[in-house]
Amino acid sequence: MALDEQLVITCIRHGVTEGNERKAYIGWTDQPLAEQGKVQLMNCREYYPHSPDLVVGSDLQRCRETAAILYPNIPYIPMKEWRELHFGEWEGKTHDELQERSTYQSWLNDPFQIPVENGERFDEFSERIWQAWDLSVAKLLACNGKHLVIVSHGGVLKRLASAFSAEKKQFWDWHFSPGEGGQWIHTIQTARSKKQCISYLAVPLMENENG
Repeated sequence: MALDEQLVITCIRHGVTEGNERKAYIGWTDQPLAEQGKVQLMNCREYYPHSPDLVVGSDLQRCRETAAILYPNIPYIPMKEWRELHFGEWEGKTHDELQERSTYQSWLNDPFQIPVENGERFDEFSERIWQAWDLSVAKLLACNGKHLVIVSHGGVLKRLASAFSAEKKQFWDWHFSPGEGGQWIHTIQTARSKKQCISYLAVPLMENENG
């Protein structure tokens, strides 16, 4: 397999949950999709990339349910490594509920260096995401696949987009609403070395892939 052979890697944020509706931090909290989230995904299903060779993602229920709606006929491989940042003491709480905490304010001022209270540091999160990436790309290549779909979380998408896309946007400049994502075209070499991708498309795709 040539290193310049192209791979399509699509990452999709899970659909809307009750915690998303409240704008709460729900990193490792295992919430299901809200009914609204299920309906939105069903209504837009034809606009997501079709027929991937492999579907992997977070082991949390909201991602499993999203994958089951979008790719009902493809087995889903759950991986704890694809989880969102662990928000520790802040899990389930909103900005308004946390804004009086000095630890929270410190984190807002420097989230890349200040740890979440009894949660995960950004460097730990980032290292875990790259482990998940390496494992997933290896699984794709092992099955001779060309298209990988990852169903994960908003912070994960920000991390991937800030590393791969040609746009000069930092981590916090990226935004993915529930159900949104990105599709990166890589070569095997750029995927393995985590370099800038060849091209990028927002997901859901504006037009149906099949015309």
